[in-house]
Amino acid sequence: MEKNKNRRTFEFYKKNGKRETDTGEHKETKRGKRTGGTLRKNTLLCVGRAILWIMLIFFFVRGVIVTFRPDTLTEAQQVISDFRKELVTEKKLNNEVLSFAQNFVYEYLTYTAGEEKDYKERLKQYITTTSNVSDTEIYKGAQKAVYVQAYRMDQLDKEHFDVYVLAEVQYEYYREQEATQESAETRMKVPVLSRDGEMVVDGLPMFVNDNTFMEDYQIQEYSGQAADEQTAAGAGMAVTSFLKAYYEQDETVIDYYLSQDADRSKFIGLDGRYTFDRMQSVRCYQEESMIVCIAEYKISDVVNGAKRWQKVRLNVVRGSDGKYYIQSMSARTTM
Repeated sequence: MEKNKNRRTFEFYKKNGKRETDTGEHKETKRGKRTGGTLRKNTLLCVGRAILWIMLIFFFVRGVIVTFRPDTLTEAQQVISDFRKELVTEKKLNNEVLSFAQNFVYEYLTYTAGEEKDYKERLKQYITTTSNVSDTEIYKGAQKAVYVQAYRMDQLDKEHFDVYVLAEVQYEYYREQEATQESAETRMKVPVLSRDGEMVVDGLPMFVNDNTFMEDYQIQEYSGQAADEQTAAGAGMAVTSFLKAYYEQDETVIDYYLSQDADRSKFIGLDGRYTFDRMQSVRCYQEESMIVCIAEYKISDVVNGAKRWQKVRLNVVRGSDGKYYIQSMSARTTM
């Protein structure tokens, strides 16, 4: 009993009216519970703050990466732009190399006896000082390249090219004290070096037999399911009327015979430069909703009256009004 005298006693009433005693020990127990709850709350708060900071850093870094790294669309557009620039540059270089070789061949095949100094002077702009390209022995008469055309090119590496040039040369010389003229065709392969925008013939041009003609090729005539008689007659009349307008009339008349979907830019007429002479034949074939017509006919040159054969393929459609209209036209009449 003595031990309990110094212990402070707190009395309080519950809601039910009963009195209970809260000793100091009980109070300390409750304080301990509150302290534990506070620690748990502080821990959760720290974890939440850490997660928040991690998220903020993540979004910040992601934003920086997106800002400084172009998106897929931008990269694709850049690739396309670079490709176009490279294509233009390559095409320009090819044209320059072809023109350089072509001009060289013209000078190389044009000379006159007794004018060797002039000949070498003209070739200086194409060859190096150590080259013997201009050491041509001119025995008699003269020759001149009247037609020169660089028609193809082999690129050996980044700087070296072999250019093939066709030339027609007119010769003038004396045979048995009589002036004679004759022409001959020749082909040459010209080695060209291109570096930093400058070019030079870096070897002796070679005379070659570079025949690219396809001797064994056989034209395969167009064939298919023939259109019925009524369709062939209607489409054939439309084709004949259109061709007369195409050679002899202006665009307003030509446009009358074209379908709504036809590309008008591909039907620029000749406005009377030639006249339609006569139709030889029109063969019509049915391809689903399209009618293919192969027309063979003659035209006349208004300058000298010369008549020439023409053969074209015309795609024809039938309009909602029952009339036939031209959809497209091509010089290729094969399969």
